[in-house]
Amino acid sequence: MPLIERSDSRPFEIPLKKFDFDAKHGDHTHSKFITTIVRLSDGTHGNGYFYTGGRGGKEITAMIRHDLAPYLAGIDCEDIDALYDDTQLHVHYVGCGGVASFAISVVDTELWDIRGKQESEPLHRMAGGANTQTKAYCGGIDLNF
Repeated sequence: MPLIERSDSRPFEIPLKKFDFDAKHGDHTHSKFITTIVRLSDGTHGNGYFYTGGRGGKEITAMIRHDLAPYLAGIDCEDIDALYDDTQLHVHYVGCGGVASFAISVVDTELWDIRGKQESEPLHRMAGGANTQTKAYCGGIDLNF
């Protein structure tokens, strides 16, 4: 099985066409968008992403770059569930939610992207679902591109 060679991460700041406001978080003028690409030793790659309501993009990117990517380098990515648990334990002392959860989510997404490419299956089928649609909650804070 190919090993994780490296993971590259980049933060972007995307201005919103329509500004939003809520009492708890204040003004929403832009979104922080973090992209990642994990590359395996056989040349396979997977993409991951995450966005926030305008805060924390640099911190999430830093955790991926400085904590998660070096930790995962050289590891077999076959058992995604075990890697998820391992990354949770790896950053446990600096946080179990917030930035840590977001950073792990980005890595998890890129690994599932690789699995889907390897198996030529969409995520909804790999997760056991037969439907391509789902009900979703609309919180009113959208990207508004």
